[in-house]
Amino acid sequence: MNIASERTKKVLAKVLISLMEERDFPKITIADVVNKAGINRKTFYYHFHSTKELLEWIVNNESIELAKKYDIRLGFDSAIDFVMNYIEKNQEFLRTVEKGVGDSLVHDFIYNNLYPAIFSQITASHKYSQEDNIQFLAEFYTEAATGILQKWLEKPTLRSRKETTECLKSVLTEKI
Repeated sequence: MNIASERTKKVLAKVLISLMEERDFPKITIADVVNKAGINRKTFYYHFHSTKELLEWIVNNESIELAKKYDIRLGFDSAIDFVMNYIEKNQEFLRTVEKGVGDSLVHDFIYNNLYPAIFSQITASHKYSQEDNIQFLAEFYTEAATGILQKWLEKPTLRSRKETTECLKSVLTEKI
């Protein structure tokens, strides 16, 4: 990993995030980013082809950094709390991402952070023996939990955090 390249990407990421606090993502141009970052366009294009690609890098990089901090052995209860904490702290950013590039980035972020814990929990339950069934069930429950958490992000007043957490944990505990 090139340290200077990573540093430049992080600067561009911080600039894009700060610009997203000022205006909608679709209205942010590469010129806006490079001007605020104090770099030239060629440097931007060396790292990214578009502001959308930069935004994707931010979300994916954040997911990787979060995964490093999370201990999968703690189980899906902790995974749900972990993801909900992140969503709660970063609601505006995640909503802006959804508005700017659609909800697939946010979906993948939530899914990728829940799947390992749910898969591990299903495996540990010893209720299922075939690998295909375990993988299918892990995908099924992760997709369902991801949808519920995305709905909670979109409409946090629909159900409180506590209710959402308890419902998810209850269903997953009973069914897995």
